Amino acid sequence: MDSKSLDGNKVVITSDKGEKLQGDHVFGSFADKKVDFVGNVKASMYQTDKKTGKKEPVNFEGNSARVYFIEDNGYKANRSEIKDNGVSDTAE
Repeated sequence: MDSKSLDGNKVVITSDKGEKLQGDHVFGSFADKKVDFVGNVKASMYQTDKKTGKKEPVNFEGNSARVYFIEDNGYKANRSEIKDNGVSDTAE
C-alpha cells in the first residue's frame, strides 16, 4: 500500500477541532481525494450556518459515508456525505 492509500478496521479520525468520524472499515486514497467509511459509521462534526455564521454541531450515523478531501498544507476534509441509512441529529 502506498502512503496515500488508506485501508483499515475500526478507524476513528479526529480533527484538530475535535470533530470525529469512525467506521468498522475505512478505505480510500488521498490521491483520489476520497475516503469511504463502511459499517456502523458515526460522526460528530460542525457546520456553519450560512445566515448567522454560527458553527452548529451535527451528529450522524449510518451504514456508509464518504469524505472528500482537498490538499492544503496536508489534507483537509472538504465535504462529507452519508450514503446508506443515514440519520442526522442537528442541534436547533
